[in-house]
Amino acid sequence: MFIRKVIYAWVYIVRLLSLKRLFKFAREVYYETDTGALDGVDVVAYFTQQEMVKGSRDHTVLWQGSTWYFSCDQHRKLFLEDPLSYAPQYGGFCAFGITEGLTVKPDPKSWSVVDGKLYLNYDEYTRTLWSRNNPLLIKEANDYWQLQATKSQKKVYTIKVDNPDVENT
Repeated sequence: MFIRKVIYAWVYIVRLLSLKRLFKFAREVYYETDTGALDGVDVVAYFTQQEMVKGSRDHTVLWQGSTWYFSCDQHRKLFLEDPLSYAPQYGGFCAFGITEGLTVKPDPKSWSVVDGKLYLNYDEYTRTLWSRNNPLLIKEANDYWQLQATKSQKKVYTIKVDNPDVENT
């Protein structure tokens, strides 16, 4: 419990130092920078190659208002078949931070796939702490994320795909 409080305080300090930037993230459905969703990382590669791989401007999809980059056309097509299977949980924000009610930018190198879902964390140390108690922390983060969606009276995730290659469902 003490370590969790220390991490909470540390994340809070980081948030204060970059308040303007983090508030921008809080309004987005998915974490995005000028280089696309998740800094242009190929989210499908986490599942198919079990590693972080940068995407290419040659293989992109506009989905949920964000540009998603992929390392190859096969990954792009897999994503289009079922985007919610590959999109990170909690909008790609730090999974540990969400348990504390914070939308903290992730490090795409600090990731985990748990029960077929992608989770990102702020850094490797935070991912290690988060991994020690995945079931409880995932439940806490899910509860918080859904509460925020209810408060804003909109779904966190919708299935609409902003791409002419795919029918909207």
